[in-house]
Amino acid sequence: MRFTPTAFVGSAIGGELIATAIGATSGSFTSGSINYGFIKFATGSFNLNVAGGANVDLLLVAGGGGGFTGSNNAGNGGGGGGVDVIPVRLLRGNYNVTVGAGGTANENGKPTALSAYNLLYYVSGGFANGTSGEPQFNSPGADSGNCGGLNNTAGGGGGGALQTGSSAFCPPSTIPNGANGGEGLTYNFDGTPSVYGSGGGGGSAANPFAQGGVGGTNAGNGAKYNDNATNAINGFGGGGGGDRAGNPNVGARGGNGVLIIRYQLP
Repeated sequence: MRFTPTAFVGSAIGGELIATAIGATSGSFTSGSINYGFIKFATGSFNLNVAGGANVDLLLVAGGGGGFTGSNNAGNGGGGGGVDVIPVRLLRGNYNVTVGAGGTANENGKPTALSAYNLLYYVSGGFANGTSGEPQFNSPGADSGNCGGLNNTAGGGGGGALQTGSSAFCPPSTIPNGANGGEGLTYNFDGTPSVYGSGGGGGSAANPFAQGGVGGTNAGNGAKYNDNATNAINGFGGGGGGDRAGNPNVGARGGNGVLIIRYQLP
């Protein structure tokens, strides 16, 4: 969601961004012969005070959805958090920054936003049912409910910011494997190209030979017979892995989101 004001308490635009934010980290890097500075916000709420405005790029990543916990059927992997890159004119003034946490099992991820008077940039968290967050809304893959001769099924992969999750696999041996999660989007906002908003892998059937689905980059993997689902890595908005069928444990946690402001250095 993007709403930009026609007027705001401001200063002239141009030059290096001059801003402070308690609890944020900052740094600089070079990419393609261009020098950049950045301010990076982890999970929580912050105040950004801009003393000197500039043209910047915002990377907003919401929290990933927690992996779903099934019963007889395995759970889908959690959906990746919403991801968006927005060119913005930040003027002098105070801004509110909120970075969403990843969801626990069966819980949606939390949104990430930058706001001020008459201004809002926002992405929504990934869903525990496997759907990725706004603005992508890529869907999870289907579970293998039609595998013959079995009373339990494998889970579909969670949708990522770039693509939908895969459907659970039911090969001729009727051993349903969990499906792989969809991949996220790659950006370089802090000196390291990273993948944001991948979907988690789906859980396997309750079968010692079935495999859990593999999550997209930085997302969690689905559970299999002797292994629990794994959590997504924090800071990238990936979904958690889904639980396997009949497993008394639960789906894994989605990864926390991030908000990064990148600006060109003079």
